[in-house]
Amino acid sequence: MEKRALIAIALSVAVLLAWQMWLAPPPPKPALPPSPAPPPGGDPAPGSESGATTGAGRSWATATPRQAPGGTTSGAKVQTPLYRVEFGADGAVRSWELAYRGAKPIVVGSELGPLAVGISRTGIDGVEVVPPRPGQTELVVSERADRGTLEFAGATADGLHVRKQLEFRGDAFDIEARVTVDGPVAPGTRLLLYWTSPTMVPGLKPGDPAVTFGETPDHRQQLGRVLVGRPGREPEAFDAPGPALQEPREGPAPQLKDPHLISQEAVSGGVTWVALDNDYFIAALTAGGGVGGLRGRNRELTEVAVVFPEVTGGSRWEGVTRLYVGPKEWKRLAALQVGLEAAQGLNYGHFLRLPFIPMWWFCVPLLWLLNFFGTHIPGQNYGVAIVLLTVLVKGAFYPLAQKSMRSMKQMQALQPQLNALKAKYRSDPQRFQREQMELFRKHRVNPMGGCLPMVVQIPIFYALYLTLQYSVELQGAPFLLWIHDLSRKDPYYVLPILMGVSMLVQQKMTPTVGDPRQAQIMLVMPVVFTFMFLEFPTGLVLYWLVNNVLSVVQQYLIDRATARSAAGKS
Repeated sequence: MEKRALIAIALSVAVLLAWQMWLAPPPPKPALPPSPAPPPGGDPAPGSESGATTGAGRSWATATPRQAPGGTTSGAKVQTPLYRVEFGADGAVRSWELAYRGAKPIVVGSELGPLAVGISRTGIDGVEVVPPRPGQTELVVSERADRGTLEFAGATADGLHVRKQLEFRGDAFDIEARVTVDGPVAPGTRLLLYWTSPTMVPGLKPGDPAVTFGETPDHRQQLGRVLVGRPGREPEAFDAPGPALQEPREGPAPQLKDPHLISQEAVSGGVTWVALDNDYFIAALTAGGGVGGLRGRNRELTEVAVVFPEVTGGSRWEGVTRLYVGPKEWKRLAALQVGLEAAQGLNYGHFLRLPFIPMWWFCVPLLWLLNFFGTHIPGQNYGVAIVLLTVLVKGAFYPLAQKSMRSMKQMQALQPQLNALKAKYRSDPQRFQREQMELFRKHRVNPMGGCLPMVVQIPIFYALYLTLQYSVELQGAPFLLWIHDLSRKDPYYVLPILMGVSMLVQQKMTPTVGDPRQAQIMLVMPVVFTFMFLEFPTGLVLYWLVNNVLSVVQQYLIDRATARSAAGKS
């Protein structure tokens, strides 16, 4: 019974890790219209509707934009200690590069550039994209305590003057965006501020796989997942499409086999933010206070936007929002106080997919400890932080592990008597069960004492796995020698092989109870885990290796103490 329980736990953990890595289905998508609307500048899909409608029943953000005059040929560059941005003459983003453990360029849309300003009017179909020109060619925020503002000015075809002011800070990734309209603003006018990304980034050369989510081969960050945040709820998520291309390819450019089309429509009702993200980085526009959102995806473009409240009339209108483009660090996201940390909580998921047990309850304290060790030890080495965190967790569970190992030793000592009972009462299973329980009571042995302490630890072990798998703090963090990024796999597979060896040693030292054939089956587990961990992040493999080594040391100490006790009794 003891051995079967251990086998069940080991196989469960293996299946859980493998399923989470390769087979986990995406979260259920909200119900969508049967066909998507085209993006700004795109042609309608065959059989599609003209677009989603607002509460007033009018279509927007689906017709070809009308570019207003007034753009210039010169753009602007912004540089801060945390990022570098380049704007085009139309006021939209042309490149955005984070300085986060090296250069982390964000893939941005070119058809409708991020931070483009759109105006929607009552009675006029579509959105007019306004190209405000930058007021200066360069802005440098050199110190973390500094702030700087870049202003853009332009006009619509009918004479509305539009200004966009972006305030940059040297110590934060968030930016205040203020949009002002001067002139006779007609009632029912709405303004939109976009963030866009290509739906697919082609491979560097023909035959290379496309990238729809994560990092491209040239180390750019593709933000392919669409999120809509609401207070007190998990974000509404639309996963990125798979990278598979159509065969045969249609047209001059490669086409995705399933682009996961999303109809472009406004979302309201307590929306606090809209975003595009991947596992490590996010670009989010905050809503709230009457500000709504918009999201959509077609084969070329994925976009989100904030939709400012409807203008009721007058000669001047102003709307304010905040943009965050940066790493998904829990502390930074929570500091914005709009619930943006829920985007990272979505990465961690739920324990056994139970909606009432979010894994961030366990992951965030572990992440705090990881950051504490990683920022306070000399050299600020996150590899050393993982080692220290593993030792700390192992120490916290030492009494439980000790009890489990001692119980297994006791069961091993009773194994000859159990085998004798099994042979004696082979034809009477009920009598065997009674005699077995009597034997356990006589020697004060709990048959479940070896596995129950292990079951208690499973949520923490799983939380450690998620924390090390999805925390951006390890992205680009070096350890030693050949390990330059703890979020990537070991390029030479040294740590996975050492982990497999340590697991084999641990398996050999574990007391054998039950059927010896089951013990032989358990010896396959180190091989299975080694192959699984070949592609896992180095930080996760390092944790598992250190944990196995500590378990081997603990088992050795218990074996030595047991041997001394037996020698003393003899």
